[in-house]
Amino acid sequence: MPVPVDHDLTERAVRVIDRSGWGTSAAYPQIRTVILTWVCPVCHGPRGIPKSHRFHEDGHWLTCDRWDNPCGHLDLYTAVLAEAREPHPAGPRP
Repeated sequence: MPVPVDHDLTERAVRVIDRSGWGTSAAYPQIRTVILTWVCPVCHGPRGIPKSHRFHEDGHWLTCDRWDNPCGHLDLYTAVLAEAREPHPAGPRP
């Protein structure tokens, strides 16, 4: 499996879309910055390199990060948010 250039980081901070506030008084959608262990949760291969993605939604321009995993497994934002909420194996993140 090829390793992407600049894949020497074990963790990365990425911006993802959080649509969990839909139907509530919370701002919708929100962009959340989360720190992830940079391996595919399915096969433990490397995740792809994040790239900024600018898009228009609900009358606002927003920017999040997108990446394509070399293994082909998809990282859905809902799964990424759940993964970021899990306890870190090395203890709490700073």
